[in-house]
Amino acid sequence: MAFVRRAAIAAAATFVVLAQLVCAPGPGASLSRRSVEQLRIVNYYPSTAAWTRMWTSYSHSRTAGDFHAIASLGANTVRIIVQPQAVGYPTVSPTMLSRFHDVMSLARRSGLSVQLTLFDWFGRYDDVTGSAAWLRSLLAGEKGNPTIALVELRNEIPTASPQAIAWASTLLPLLAQVLPGVPRTVSASGDSGIVGITAVAATLPVDVVDVHYYGDPADAVPTLLAAKAVAAERPVIVGEAGRSSLGSGGEQAQAQFFRVLSLATRAAGVPPAAPWVLSDFTAGGPPHPVASAEYHYGLRRTNGTWKPVAAVVRAVFTGKG
Repeated sequence: MAFVRRAAIAAAATFVVLAQLVCAPGPGASLSRRSVEQLRIVNYYPSTAAWTRMWTSYSHSRTAGDFHAIASLGANTVRIIVQPQAVGYPTVSPTMLSRFHDVMSLARRSGLSVQLTLFDWFGRYDDVTGSAAWLRSLLAGEKGNPTIALVELRNEIPTASPQAIAWASTLLPLLAQVLPGVPRTVSASGDSGIVGITAVAATLPVDVVDVHYYGDPADAVPTLLAAKAVAAERPVIVGEAGRSSLGSGGEQAQAQFFRVLSLATRAAGVPPAAPWVLSDFTAGGPPHPVASAEYHYGLRRTNGTWKPVAAVVRAVFTGKG
């Protein structure tokens, strides 16, 4: 997920690649318990502490409450994103490691699996040694943790960079050693679309394609079918999707986005889309100012009340819509 959702990619699909297809767990279950197609994912940052501030301004009680809210939607998975610059690099600080473990524990207690995104906001592709050390530092002791359903090595990697691809090629096998049996993920850059996913697919092992969609939901079926064509017989999921409630149509237009997109995913034969994001962001939520629309993608308002879109997502996730 890019920090600022540029207008140039608002109507495009971003494709995420999982490097190994396995099944995803329910709490306390083996990895074979829940298939990728059964994941019901909600993307997460706290309303008042987004991106790096989730870690630097961490709150146990806030996270617990937010995870309870995610579970109430019928979701079974929460996407957690970690920035090395926030938690310490190349060694995660003891304080940040404790916060990371607390997040994982709270997800489990809430009945949620975790889609874990690593190396967000990272560009040190020349530092393979430091990257490997950071990966081991963060994930030490997580081997066999059934809460981790998916692992994304890097979100929106620049596919035109040979150095970045070489970095991912080196780190993916290490990730498989650190978290054996957990699906490994690499995503193409936000503006590269099908060109990006093709580039990743040609250079890295791929088994599952994940579409990030923010375009017109009425046009989603061709995009999803194109993703399925790239994936061949491999599963396709929509790991990010959303519409700001700021602007024309407001909250009702946001709800309609997910109504139409749910019809598109069903028609294309892929699971329900994962909403970006749980809550709107407060003015001080992101560590830097973002475009006005970026503050209003949430299923909840900043005061914690649900928008109309939440009822749509809940119905879709529970098979009633």
